[in-house]
Amino acid sequence: MDFAPKLTHYHRLVERFGLIDDIKYCLTDDVANVLPLYKEGKLIVG
Repeated sequence: MDFAPKLTHYHRLVERFGLIDDIKYCLTDDVANVLPLYKEGKLIVG
């Protein structure tokens, strides 16, 4: 999360849309226990 404020989209998403909680969630390690893969035009569990 320390590097996020240096990103261009970070400021746009926080200032315009107030998405700070969403950004924190997206940058959280190990939230999901599956890894989706895109294979042959479909998402599959990897």
